[in-house]
Amino acid sequence: MQIYIDTDELCPSWTADGECENNPDFMLQKCNQSCVDNARSAMHQPQQVRKNPHRVLSEESQAQQPSMSRLLTFMPIFLSVLATGIIGAIMSIKYSELLEEKHAALEGWFTRQGVKLQRRYPAAWPYVEKINNNSIGRFFICCYFINEALTVVQTNPRLAFLVMRIFGSDGVWQEHRLWVDLSNLAGGIAAGFCLVWFKPMIMALVMLADILVDAYVILARILMGLLYGHGLYINELMAKKFSLMGCVGMLIAFIVQSRQRKGSFPGLLMEQTSTSTPLSVALLLARLAIAFLFLYVGLSELHRLLFQPYTPYLPGDGHDVVWPKAVELILALPFTLGFQTTTVTRLLAASLVLEAFYAWTWWHMSGDVGAFAQHRRAIHYREHFMTNIATAGGLLLLQRLGGGKYTVDELLKKKD
Repeated sequence: MQIYIDTDELCPSWTADGECENNPDFMLQKCNQSCVDNARSAMHQPQQVRKNPHRVLSEESQAQQPSMSRLLTFMPIFLSVLATGIIGAIMSIKYSELLEEKHAALEGWFTRQGVKLQRRYPAAWPYVEKINNNSIGRFFICCYFINEALTVVQTNPRLAFLVMRIFGSDGVWQEHRLWVDLSNLAGGIAAGFCLVWFKPMIMALVMLADILVDAYVILARILMGLLYGHGLYINELMAKKFSLMGCVGMLIAFIVQSRQRKGSFPGLLMEQTSTSTPLSVALLLARLAIAFLFLYVGLSELHRLLFQPYTPYLPGDGHDVVWPKAVELILALPFTLGFQTTTVTRLLAASLVLEAFYAWTWWHMSGDVGAFAQHRRAIHYREHFMTNIATAGGLLLLQRLGGGKYTVDELLKKKD
C-alpha cells in the first residue's frame, strides 16, 4: 500500500502556491501528502471557464447579431461536409456500375498480390491472411478494455508502482471502487485473450459485463445528479462509453456468425447468406446503441459549442473541435435508419479514427509532463482516443455483418 507523507512543515503553503504543478519532482519528494490531498480535492472543485472560441465576435457584436457568430464558425464546416456527402452520394449512384467494376478489379489485384505473397513467404502467409476488417475491428475494440485495465493500474496508488518506470507516476489519486476496478481488470484480461481468439465468446461476454458495469456507474451518476438537483448531465465520454455496449454486441454477433459459417458447407462460404431474425435484432440494438453517441455528440455538444458563451476546457482542447461533430450529426440519421449502411459506416469509422489522431493525441500534449493535472488530462485524452478507436472497430464489424433485416436498405431491396 502506498503511503504519502510530508517532510517539511511548509508543504501546505507551497501546495497552495501551486508548487505541485510548477515543481513536481521536488514536491513529489518533499510534500507527497499535500500534493495528493490537493489533487483529490481539485477533482471535486468547479472548473475555471474561459470564453468560447467559437463565439468569435466581440461582446457588443454578439449582443446585436448572436446568430452571426455561430454562422461564421459552424455553418461553413457543416455546409462543406453536407455538400461533400451529397456530391458523393450523387456520384456513387450515377457511376455505380463503373465503381463496381473498379471495386472488382481492385479485389482481383489484391487477390493476385496475396497469391504472390503466399508463394514468396509461405511461413508468414497464415498471419498476413488474418489481417482484415474483422481482425482490425476486434483489435480496436479490445484495445479499449486493455486501456481501461491499464488505467486502473496507473491511477490506483496500490498498483501504480508496477508501471511507475513507464509512466513516471505513482498514481493519479482518483477515487476508486474495488468492484469497478476488478471489473475493468477482468475486462482487460479477457480482451487480451480475445485478441488471440482464445475462448472468444466467453471473453466477449466478460467484456460485455465490464461495459455494463461502467454503464451502471454512469447511470447512477446521472441519477444522483438529478436527485441532488444538479439537473441532467451527460458528457461526451459518457455517451461514448454507452455506445461501446453496441460495439461489444457487434463483436458477439461476429463470433456467433463465425461459428455458423464454420459449420456450413465449404462451398457455400462465398455466398451471401441471409441474416437470421435473432441476429438482425441484435444488430439493430447494437446499431442503436452506437447511434446514441452520434446523436448526442451531434446535438448536445454542438449546442454547447455554438450557444454557450463559456467553455471549461483549455485552448486547443479536443472537446472544442467542431468538424467531427458536424460529420457525426450529418451521418447520424442515415446510420440510425440503416440507409446506405456500408458507405455511412465507413465514413463514420474514418471520422472517428481521424478525430482520435487529430483531437486526442494523449502522447503529445503541451505542458509539464510531470504535473499532476497533466497526468490526469493525458489519461482523459487517452480514454477518449480509445473509445473513438473502439467505436470505429464496432463499425468495421457492422460493415462486415451488414445491417440485418431491420434497415431501410432491406426495405428498399424488398420493393425492388
